[in-house]
Amino acid sequence: AQGAAAATAPVTGALARAPIFAPSTHALVVGILEFADPSLTDFSAHARRDVEVARAFVARGVPEAQVVTLLDERATRTAVLEALARQADATPVGGTLIFYYAGHGTRTRDGDIAYVAFDTYGETATHSGLSITALFETLAPRVVGKRVLLFADCCHSGGLGDLASRLVARGAVAASLTSADASNLSTGNWTYSQVLLEGLRGDACLDANGDGQIGIAELDASVKDAMRYREGQRSGASLGALPPSLAISTRVGS
Repeated sequence: AQGAAAATAPVTGALARAPIFAPSTHALVVGILEFADPSLTDFSAHARRDVEVARAFVARGVPEAQVVTLLDERATRTAVLEALARQADATPVGGTLIFYYAGHGTRTRDGDIAYVAFDTYGETATHSGLSITALFETLAPRVVGKRVLLFADCCHSGGLGDLASRLVARGAVAASLTSADASNLSTGNWTYSQVLLEGLRGDACLDANGDGQIGIAELDASVKDAMRYREGQRSGASLGALPPSLAISTRVGS
């Protein structure tokens, strides 16, 4: 067993360091601003950033046909889990799968965290929501030898850190960067997603060390500062084996 672990370590390291945005990368972007459950607060669609995130993935080099976007009433629980399974299956070993979610997050009655699909009802979120358990069961058999990057802009989004850890234990390279930690609520503003967009677009303000690249650690630091000082909340990050300098983008401007 020790020999097998040693043999896979260089492969895992190479995958962790590989460029994120490549012809083999696949992405699923889910943005839900209105909900079937009348007890859930809808969000304004004015200047929504989820669509811009999907466009930024394409601009960074992910083939457009490999970026799937599900918005509002199209993002039912079944549709999201099926799309996630398809995108995971389509991602080759050694490739990268990106998942982004914007909407509501909640704690379920059994203590799990669930992200709200269009047809999720709060009282039954354990079964009708996108629970960490459901996401794990969908991804675990499909991402061995692959890299999974998880982004979310919602309450309890840091629960994706637990998902990342569980996927690593199953043989994936996985990491998360989120607007809140697992125990925190999150603002209804687009602050997190805007910083993510700035990172993807190479905003010079995020290049803290001046090396011409926006690294994942620099994006994490910018998210932390924005969420702390603009929104008064704690963001979440579980970057695992990813090197701090892993490039999100090349700096634009000075």
